[in-house]
Amino acid sequence: MRRARPASRRGARSRPRALVALCLGLLLVLPGVAAAGSVGPATDELVVEITEISPAVLRPGDDLTVRGTVANPSDDDVPTAEMRLRMQYSTPISRSMLDRWLDPASGSATHLLAEEEVGVVPAGASRAFAVTLPADELPLSESAAAWGPRGIEVEVIDGDRRTGTDRSFAVWYPDVAVEPTTISVLVPVVPTAGELAQDRDVASASAPRLTALVD
Repeated sequence: MRRARPASRRGARSRPRALVALCLGLLLVLPGVAAAGSVGPATDELVVEITEISPAVLRPGDDLTVRGTVANPSDDDVPTAEMRLRMQYSTPISRSMLDRWLDPASGSATHLLAEEEVGVVPAGASRAFAVTLPADELPLSESAAAWGPRGIEVEVIDGDRRTGTDRSFAVWYPDVAVEPTTISVLVPVVPTAGELAQDRDVASASAPRLTALVD
């Protein structure tokens, strides 16, 4: 009857050798993979960033100013970049609506506020832009239901239809009259555990504290 122990020992000795060979193979292959992964074509899309929206709180009579940058990561100059500034029609009324607006792929009804030429954006460089909208050109209602954040979008398009988009919010607060609301609050007034544990009438034990509280 044969014993399996010698064969298993040979297998045990062969496994480390196989692992060493595998590791050596990976060391030879991985540098090539890393090098291939680190070299790739630059994106042709423009990179737009809104850097400032002022004032921080927009009120009736205030002009709106939006500043930002557009970067061209491609290997070709952008000779005719055009910026389009849009604002949401209505105020988002929930957290999910706010999150959805910040997703550039999501759709939303917007006003086109302005179209302006950005100018030449050289390859690998960026260019700043700024646009100011007079207060009387802003599509903002002064009703009490209109206050809150309003989505702002900047889109830059060049002649080759390469695009870049960024989104943010302006905060609109019209001067609306707020009527006070009368509120009644019912609060239970009870003795504490320490007062209940005293060897005297509970009313007498808690009276000094509760009388001051009620006053």
